[in-house]
Amino acid sequence: MPDKEVQEQIEKAELILADYATRAADDPHKLTTLLFTTETDRLAALRLAEEATYATDATRAAASGKIRAGLDELRALHSEGYNFIKGLLRSVISAPDRLALFILYGWESGEIGDFDDARIEAMANQAIAVTPTIANPAHRYPAGILDPIVAQLKIVNDNQTLAAGGTQAATQDRGA
Repeated sequence: MPDKEVQEQIEKAELILADYATRAADDPHKLTTLLFTTETDRLAALRLAEEATYATDATRAAASGKIRAGLDELRALHSEGYNFIKGLLRSVISAPDRLALFILYGWESGEIGDFDDARIEAMANQAIAVTPTIANPAHRYPAGILDPIVAQLKIVNDNQTLAAGGTQAATQDRGA
């Protein structure tokens, strides 16, 4: 993200270097070669740090978008899982076993309830963990629900570090 102070420092450095080029060699106000080199190096480093900040912000934004899309897809998959359990025939599962199955998959009291990001992610982890432990295969989430849950949770997890990190460090480096 653009930083006003950084932009001002870049402009000042550019002015200093432009002034250097216009002064005569014997001008007492002309920078020494050492100061000119130092200023040139600092300007180059500041520009690189500024570019890194933009790149980091872009990476963070892309990762955040992937997480949001993944969580939205997980929420839809959870609804499909709920409907799967609800759709099990009475001849396949008793009412108490259905309630236990709902709770096992994270459906509190067998109700859908409110979704927030933490619950969506927790339910995905729960589905992955409990599905293989359910004794009756007919009661387990089918692969058409569970496999996409695994894939979407991987997308969410793989992008969390990118979405949360980097920007602060890049901004601190630029500020230094």
